[in-house]
Amino acid sequence: MLAENNNKNKPVEEPSASPSNLAAMITRDGFRSPDLFVQRIDPAANAATVLRVSREAYGAASFLDSRLMAHALDGFVMPHDHLVRWVEAIDAPLAPLHFIFHAGHVGSTLLSRLIEEASGVLALREPPTLRTLALMHDVLSHSAPAESSFDLWSATQVRLWRRGYDDTRCVVLKATSDTARIGQRLMQLAPEAKAILLNLSAEVFIAMTLSRASLVDLHTKASERAVRLGKMLGDIPPAITTGQAAAMSWLAEHMTHERLLHPWPTRTLRLDFDELLSDPDLQLSAVFRHLEIEAPPALVGDAAAHPLMQRYSKNPDRSFSLAERAERLQRSRVENSEDIRSGLAWIDAVARLHPRAAAALAA
Repeated sequence: MLAENNNKNKPVEEPSASPSNLAAMITRDGFRSPDLFVQRIDPAANAATVLRVSREAYGAASFLDSRLMAHALDGFVMPHDHLVRWVEAIDAPLAPLHFIFHAGHVGSTLLSRLIEEASGVLALREPPTLRTLALMHDVLSHSAPAESSFDLWSATQVRLWRRGYDDTRCVVLKATSDTARIGQRLMQLAPEAKAILLNLSAEVFIAMTLSRASLVDLHTKASERAVRLGKMLGDIPPAITTGQAAAMSWLAEHMTHERLLHPWPTRTLRLDFDELLSDPDLQLSAVFRHLEIEAPPALVGDAAAHPLMQRYSKNPDRSFSLAERAERLQRSRVENSEDIRSGLAWIDAVARLHPRAAAALAA
């Protein structure tokens, strides 16, 4: 499907490695259309992977990672500096860009799909380039040139994300769960952006995390989150048990959201997923009002009856009810009671050591 462009001296105006119809599209319209999706960037190779997708593909995809390949029409690899030139040449009006920052497994895909129901909303769910930018950001303190490179690569991505179709009123990007750590830069690069800060209470987050058949995601991200939390607070107790690892992950994301909330109180809205489920009419009204989006009629007055509320948002072909979620949560509370207590005790210990954490927990 992907044809690699290895001729890096070839002018960007002639991406001959792409299929002829794709080359014609770029020659005619450049990178104005979101149909040209930059799915991957590789700073070491100075390369970008571009897929040709459709509006329907964006709507169907729960994630824009490798799973998007099933919906891609074709694509190619190009030098990143050529991509920068194409992006800088975009002359079409760009749409407002908003963000959903979340802690992971807290209902962000459902929220994204609900917002997408509004007229004129283009939803981008977890573009993989976000994670690459976050990894670039992690090395900024070690290298001044890295900061300049990060600024260029991130500004290019923000401009790409702001592209829309003719009827697009705004783009709402759901971030990958551990990439809110670059949220401040993204909010600075898109000064009109609003953000939803989505999470659960600590106890529910720990219980739901421990209920999952696979904890790979938790353990994969634990190291970075521990480092990030340590930078924000100072020395923290080691997270020894799985419950403590879940608690540490929750606190890292909670504190990261605090760092977004305080500089921009009018641009951010904190949302608890359980509160959204218990009163979707009230909470979704607040979300649409915050994003300055007109709520779709189907989500006004009886949002709980909307079909999206009855499906598993990451796989809409599968049903999933609030009763099933409540049953899983209760089962985890019984089966993982000791780990949950261990995690909550770990958070209490951190709060006693660090007034800043205590203040964030009390907010």
